[in-house]
Amino acid sequence: MSGRLRGKTAVVTGAARGIGRSVALCLAEEEAAALVVCDVNDEQLRDTADEIAKIGTPVLGVRCDVSSAPDVQRLVGATVDRFGGVDVLINNAAWHQPALAADELDEDTFLRAVRVGLIGSWLCAKTAFPHLAARRGAIVNVTSNAALLGQELFLSHAATKAGIIGLTYTLAREWGPYGIRVNAVFPSARTMAVEEFSESKRQWQKNRDLPVTVDSSNVSGIRSPLGDGLPDPDDVAPVFAFLASDDARNLTGQVIGADRGKVMH
Repeated sequence: MSGRLRGKTAVVTGAARGIGRSVALCLAEEEAAALVVCDVNDEQLRDTADEIAKIGTPVLGVRCDVSSAPDVQRLVGATVDRFGGVDVLINNAAWHQPALAADELDEDTFLRAVRVGLIGSWLCAKTAFPHLAARRGAIVNVTSNAALLGQELFLSHAATKAGIIGLTYTLAREWGPYGIRVNAVFPSARTMAVEEFSESKRQWQKNRDLPVTVDSSNVSGIRSPLGDGLPDPDDVAPVFAFLASDDARNLTGQVIGADRGKVMH
């Protein structure tokens, strides 16, 4: 590792498992000065914090529902109280609906995905804003190629992730004068969330006596020029570390695909 996060305090949401956990560990390996990790899964969050501590990075684990403004205020307040400020915010937290056709999707299910993924990202950014401005910091949001391609049976996921792209572009324009860079990544990796998507889609097809066509290694059905299969979350985490670092000081308002070329733009 290059030590590119040396001296920086980072907050990673949705850090209990999957990409969020891998990103948090990667930032620790890149010698971040301190890490604050949050999630609603207490047990897995403790595991993430313990692994970060083993690397030697000061770490604070905070139970936080990012769709709750008081929770987010508590998260940012704890970060500033413990470590003095915020340099990096990784907005990774999400909630995924079960497989449902668009006409089957109910309002509460749709809104839950929006509240956690889109509103949660905005609340975290808004609350951290003065601290990020004080340090000319960086935000990296997590979107999905579903925002660009659509994803049948997962409308709330695709719509939420499309909203995060709009959030990224707008914050990059508004907050650039404060020295804050705002970028987004749409990653593709082998995670529990992908398995949950796949199993939910299989069950939806079975319940309707339809052929089961789901491939866990390619839920979108779009082929990669690099071949089939998914990388591990650890393989995409360095993209986040780069965007969070001063190496990316001239990048803002960018949506970076780490999906093995399924989307090219």
